Amino acid sequence: METRGSSLKTEWRLVFDDVVAVGRHGLTDELRARLDGKSEIGSLRADEWERIVTAQTEADCWDLLRGFVTLEEQMGWGGGSVAAGNQLARVFVQRFTHRWQEAVVWLRENAKSNSWYFTKHSPLAFDTPEQWSRFIEGERQRAEEQARVAAQQRALSAAQARENQERNVMHQAVKREQRSHVLEKLADVPPVECLCMVISDRSVGLDFYPPSWGLLPRDQRMQVPAETVEALLERSEQAAGSTWRAAAKLFRDDRRLLGDAAN
Repeated sequence: METRGSSLKTEWRLVFDDVVAVGRHGLTDELRARLDGKSEIGSLRADEWERIVTAQTEADCWDLLRGFVTLEEQMGWGGGSVAAGNQLARVFVQRFTHRWQEAVVWLRENAKSNSWYFTKHSPLAFDTPEQWSRFIEGERQRAEEQARVAAQQRALSAAQARENQERNVMHQAVKREQRSHVLEKLADVPPVECLCMVISDRSVGLDFYPPSWGLLPRDQRMQVPAETVEALLERSEQAAGSTWRAAAKLFRDDRRLLGDAAN
């Protein structure tokens, strides 16, 4: 058997000749004995099968295909989707299209143990090369449509992301303007009164306000109502900035000192 252009190991070439003989004459006891333990020769890549088929006569390719299928069925040479017979059959029908129907009919009658021969995307699932070509064209069109829809979805997602980003930028700008306006109004309010207003404003988080506003000197801290101190201690736990928590600690330390003094 000629294998020019293939990457077959030298010792495999005689084994391939035996596989051809199985396809041509059937699996005799002598061939069974020689091929026992040789299933490794079927583990070739699709491109290697293409090179082998290109190097063979049509008759040798046909017998090689029938031989591998026979060995799969009678000696358990499996392989599923990468089984030699499955790979070889796909290449064979596409090179020798005039043998398509003959090959498919023979395989349906003889390749019983491996369902991968006739999967949806196998040419062997079709009775003629024309049917296969129409299927391939349909698959191509379907893939193009899927790609077109995916591209539209990506474009839409990108547009939505840009819109969301622009909306967020505008929202942040409005928030900064609002904050600036509020802080400006509170700029001249006495510190203790300002802190009371800040703590009572639950429409925004504490971090909306400068945390330094909570760092009052001790004499001013003593003027802050007890309910405001309680609210500050509570709300500072949710504040992102550490300075508001530091301010709460000052009030907490004041309480402890007053408690110690009372005792």
